[in-house]
Amino acid sequence: MTAVNRVKIETPIFGCEGHWRALGPYDQPTIVIEKSSASERALVLVNKDWHAGRTIDLHKIRSEAPGGAFLQRLDEEGRLDVREIPARLEMKPAEIAWIA
Repeated sequence: MTAVNRVKIETPIFGCEGHWRALGPYDQPTIVIEKSSASERALVLVNKDWHAGRTIDLHKIRSEAPGGAFLQRLDEEGRLDVREIPARLEMKPAEIAWIA
């Protein structure tokens, strides 16, 4: 099973229908997108820059995160890395992380 399919199984919000909403401007190098369904909610963090790492300040996002949520992302080996939500997130070029 690929890492992405495993994420969809382990994080049900990504395997079901729902609504997507950008929580910031589209013209920035990073963006936070909310996915919500009738019963769940997740925040997706995207570094849109393919060539440079970026830092996202998560102070405000931590207060908007679903209760009991963790920061999650895949490492270079495709393993799921789950941790507490930090105040700032260093993202690699073109990296995607999520809070669910």
